This record gives sequence, structure tokens and C-alpha cells, in this order.
Amino acid sequence: GSARGLVKEDMETGFGFPVAYVAAKEADVVLVAGARMGHPMGYAAPPFYGEDTRFIQIDIDGAEIGRNRYVEAPVVGDCGPALEGIAQALERRHNQPKDPSWVNKAMETRLAKLEDLARETSGQVHPLHMARELKERLPEDAIVIGDGANCLNWIKAELTINSSIGWMDQDPFGSMGVGVPMAIGAVAAEQESGSNRPVVVATGDGAFGQYLGELATLSLHGLPML
Repeated sequence: GSARGLVKEDMETGFGFPVAYVAAKEADVVLVAGARMGHPMGYAAPPFYGEDTRFIQIDIDGAEIGRNRYVEAPVVGDCGPALEGIAQALERRHNQPKDPSWVNKAMETRLAKLEDLARETSGQVHPLHMARELKERLPEDAIVIGDGANCLNWIKAELTINSSIGWMDQDPFGSMGVGVPMAIGAVAAEQESGSNRPVVVATGDGAFGQYLGELATLSLHGLPML
């Protein structure tokens, strides 16, 4: 999640994992770069990935390699130089990238169900509808902080993140409720750097209620956060 936006989520080159992971089990090879094989990626285990899927894992900490899953090609090192080296090696071999349409094909059933749900207008407002309305209005360079539980699942999957750092949520911390404090930190950092990218918190009522007191911090320092 922390790397969302490094590759534009245009559904051709890059895909948001929360909605596209249904395609992961179709992969022949998975390259994991600088990420733990933990809960956010289904522990790299079936049924999220195939029994015969082969793994390449790059991590600067060798102790992180092979947690939860056997790794056929371990690479201990910094992700930047490692990925550059792999790219250069593929270029020398005149490698032809595989057509990525297999990912969209694997997602067809899921995307169709989402469209059916989006057409429902009766009853309470669904988090999917809120996520779609937000998606239409977000500036491309927005920093989105997601928080909550059930609502976060929908927001996380529906939004496409196209710039880095573009997404933060509670996954690294393991508990909901940190959205508002994280956003305050992001706004303060943006002001300090002078870039002033808009910061938006998409949160559920329970998560929002855990740190309501931090709204006083927001007000005291006059920080612009939506």
C-alpha cells in the first residue's frame, strides 16, 4: 500500500492491488520488491497465489526474504539498483513484455459485480458510491489517507492512485484510527516542503471517532485538510 502511485494505476501498466489481486493467482512469476509477505498481500500463499507460482523477492534485509513462502530467486539488496539491474538485463535480452490484458480478463467478474452494485440507489449510501464520487473529484496529485474497516475496503479498491506518495493507510500499524493523525503529519510535511499537495482523509465513523481530539491540533496550526 505504501508504494501505491510509484507506477500509475491506469489499469494497463499499473493496477491497484486491492481490486486486482484476484488476478494474482494467474501469475506465473511474482516479483516482490521491498514488501513484507504479510497480511496485505495474502501472505503470498494460496488461494491468493497459485501453488506453482514462482517468486522473486528483493529486500535490503535478508531476514525478510522467504517469510511464509519459498522464494526461488532471493535478492538481498536495495530495490532501486536491483530493479534497474533486472530492467537492463531484460533490455539486453530484447525481452518483449507480456500483454497485460490477462490481468483485466481475470478481473472481469469482479468488475462486473462492482458495476451492478454501483447501479443500486436504494437504501443507505454505500461506501462504493462515496468512493466513486471522491474518485471523480480528486486532483491527480492528491495524497489520500484511508482509514476504517469495512468502508476502507471499498475506498481502497475503487480509488486509483497515480502519483507517489499518493496513498497511506493503517496497514503498517495494524489498527484503524490513525487516519487523522497521519493526515496532519502529511499536511505539515507538504507545507514544509513547499509542494502543498492536497491531503484528503477517507475514513469511517468508528475510526474517525478514535482521534477526534486531533482536530484541535489541525485547527491550532491552521492546516488545510479535507
